[in-house]
Amino acid sequence: MPFTLQDSVVYFWRCSKDSISAEHGFNWRTSSFQYLQGKSGWGQAHFDQFATDQGVRLNYRPQQRRWDFDTTSVQLKCEVYGSASTNFEALGTRYQLDLEVQEYSGYGFSPAIMVAVMDSATLLPWESNYNGTNPDHDFGNSMLSANARHRPEKYFIFMQDDPAQMDALASMLQSAVPNGNYLLIYSWQYAVHNEWPQSLFDAFTSLGSSSVVASPDSLPFIFFLKKGYPQTKQEIIGTSSNSYISLTAPIASVSGQGTLVSVPIGPAASWTDASWHFELADVSQGDSLTLEVHGLTPGSADQLLLSSNAWPSGDLSLDNLNALDDQLQVKLKAQLKDEINLTAPQIKSWHVFNTPVPECALNPSRAFYLSNDTITRGQPLKLSVAIENISSRDMDSLLVQYRVETDGSIYNLPYARKAPLIAGAVLIDTVVFDTRNWAGRCMLFVEANPKLTNGSYDQPEQTHFNNILQMPAVVREDKINPLLEVTFDGIHLIDNEIVSPQPEIIFSMRDDNPYLLLNQLADTANFRIFLSSPDGNQRQLFYTSDNLEWVAAQGNTNKCRLIWKPNFKRDGKYTLLVQGSDVSGNSAGADDYKINFQIDTRPSITEVLNYPNPFSTRTRFVFTLTGREVPDEMKIQIMTITGQVVREIMGYELGPLRIGRNLTEYWWDGKDEFGDPLANGVYLYRVIARTAGQELEVRETEASSYFHKGIGKMYIIR
Repeated sequence: MPFTLQDSVVYFWRCSKDSISAEHGFNWRTSSFQYLQGKSGWGQAHFDQFATDQGVRLNYRPQQRRWDFDTTSVQLKCEVYGSASTNFEALGTRYQLDLEVQEYSGYGFSPAIMVAVMDSATLLPWESNYNGTNPDHDFGNSMLSANARHRPEKYFIFMQDDPAQMDALASMLQSAVPNGNYLLIYSWQYAVHNEWPQSLFDAFTSLGSSSVVASPDSLPFIFFLKKGYPQTKQEIIGTSSNSYISLTAPIASVSGQGTLVSVPIGPAASWTDASWHFELADVSQGDSLTLEVHGLTPGSADQLLLSSNAWPSGDLSLDNLNALDDQLQVKLKAQLKDEINLTAPQIKSWHVFNTPVPECALNPSRAFYLSNDTITRGQPLKLSVAIENISSRDMDSLLVQYRVETDGSIYNLPYARKAPLIAGAVLIDTVVFDTRNWAGRCMLFVEANPKLTNGSYDQPEQTHFNNILQMPAVVREDKINPLLEVTFDGIHLIDNEIVSPQPEIIFSMRDDNPYLLLNQLADTANFRIFLSSPDGNQRQLFYTSDNLEWVAAQGNTNKCRLIWKPNFKRDGKYTLLVQGSDVSGNSAGADDYKINFQIDTRPSITEVLNYPNPFSTRTRFVFTLTGREVPDEMKIQIMTITGQVVREIMGYELGPLRIGRNLTEYWWDGKDEFGDPLANGVYLYRVIARTAGQELEVRETEASSYFHKGIGKMYIIR
């Protein structure tokens, strides 16, 4: 419900989908904002808001409500072989950090005390003065390297039989090692207490030792602690002079330095200024702050733009940023330091003030439509969605990207730029996806104001997560085979039939998928046609070279045709092989279409048979013509057995004739010239066929034996 915002107050809000069960509960999404009257931009002014920031060597402690410098730790291990007399025992007397040996062995076989100091901040061991290196690390210890190593060493050797070195060791332990550093003291061979001055016993006691100072003479020992923290003390004492002893302990360090990094801010229509406020965690002269403004542009690395050392609060003008990239984002980085008390300065607030850019969002609640989430390949997929400008600033002309991702491939839908989307306006955008080129499970994407190839968005905008819609869909693969049909002069051939030397051969294919139309001409893309001539040579027919006529599928019937009108000049047997496939690549049946046919350019006619014979009510006539043209004169004379003509059937009555096999459309009903039924019995008939006045040669067939001098018999039985 409406309420009045109070100046400078930080408000938190959360939302979740309704819980479907007590087991799953709510999945809350939280956010926050601060109301500053008359100002716009970005800011964090409440501890819980800083949870989204990044700490580099800083740790966010929500329960303590503070930031702490990061802590690093390593594992210390020290081993001592008392009365080391073999090479193995000498090398085995050593100390390690995280299993990496730092130093080993000692100087000769004279009993000594080895001292290692690990820096409290870096955890690195101090190195000894050698040949002028580390001149401030001369604590009166032996200047001779163990086993003549001739290098700085990561421990300090104090010979127990040298009183000056024993006094120097006491002084080092009491005053030269600052509190907070880690001390590791162990014996080389064993302790010789009667050679220790009282000052050394006092030094161990001041560190918190009880076992080392009270132990019997000639025993190996290990002593460890973080100086100034007696609760960290560990003491290990051997039971005999040749005892093997070991100690392990974690050692930790607080860096005293860290960086707090904000989330990306912007882009902005214009930049004004940045402000910040920190406070001391502990009163210390070591606290310091460097506030940096870093710029982020698409395709470019993080770049330092501005900085200030104002402590603990400050302001910084951002006017210079307005001349930079209009999609610039910035990050605030606070470089924090306290190397004395090692307590991080605490942030109270920081802000970046600017004029915001527009903001659009996909809003399915205003409008959304998907024609179907499961369709057949080639079926148009229609999608509508509302895009709303939810800001108070106008957007420029809007670019919207539509794409499909399936099987690792991406298909982008070309789409024209839309008109400017003014503040508060809603665009209901509708597109149709062409699914001819993809199938299976896929993902539809709508992206308003998309990211371009250079990494920037088409125009500056506040956020982008609400500009993207993705929807799963399934495009069923087309697996239905098309139907292939081949006709010669309009009929389906029987194998080895005679055809005209100049036939019209039509290759047609019909597909039941009404969406993937066979309407694309690409050199007979849907057909592969091979012709074998009488000499046995085979060649493939092509649209461009064989005068094939393409008729694309149109309307509701998905049927295409390829028309070929060859002129065969050589007599003999030809073989036609045809392969067909639809747009999806489905072949027209498991086997290729194959037909043999004969060409005979010599004009002839076979004996004419009537079918059926005998007949009762009607009969048709069957015969075969060869040559290039049908006869221009043809008639069938039906006679009694005495030779009297009772019926003449003229050529025009027989119906269309063709070169090749003919089964007449005409049916003779057994009646004479006057329409009277003829009596049952045997009748004779003959055929007269002429072209240009010349009678056609009669072609011999198996049926010729049933004719005598061109005269056949037929029977009427009623």
